[in-house]
Amino acid sequence: MSYAQDKNSAFIDKVYPFLLKNKAMPKGKLVDIEQHSDELSNLLDRWSGIDYFYLYDGKMSSLAVRCQAVKASEGAYRPFNTFSIRKQKDNGVRTEKEKRLEAIRCGLVYPTHTIQAYLADNMKGDVVSVAVIRTVELYSMYDLHPEIIHERRAMTGGDTNLFDYLNWSDIIGKCGIKILHNTINLG
Repeated sequence: MSYAQDKNSAFIDKVYPFLLKNKAMPKGKLVDIEQHSDELSNLLDRWSGIDYFYLYDGKMSSLAVRCQAVKASEGAYRPFNTFSIRKQKDNGVRTEKEKRLEAIRCGLVYPTHTIQAYLADNMKGDVVSVAVIRTVELYSMYDLHPEIIHERRAMTGGDTNLFDYLNWSDIIGKCGIKILHNTINLG
């Protein structure tokens, strides 16, 4: 299974129900953009970074979702608890950072909310932690609080990419963010 399929399955089967159970999102309907192959869905996904539309209470918002696997270490799961934003790709393709900052600054289309989730056991286990933030507030940190933005290289899909990351704990108090942690018993 590809990362996109794993992420999609993890979000729909694990993260979304966890967010509903913990009242971090109102009950609604998810529309998975990546499950549609029409031209509009491809444009929303690739150009705007929208993974899902979310319909609730007569409203619609759009979501960007990143799910990451966490392994147990020393008897506990230790997620990064960060938002990670792809800053540079080895192949030179425009990254989510460039596209989102441009979209926000120019009034273009972008996800209204960003969700970062960490799941146990190769994304097949329970949600370890998850955060939800308005995308415009997350990206405002580049201008308002550049001191909380860090950088790391990571392998994704066989390529080395450069990511900016923001610790959730550094964002608290600077904007609206919902953070949920799950206690998982390792036996």
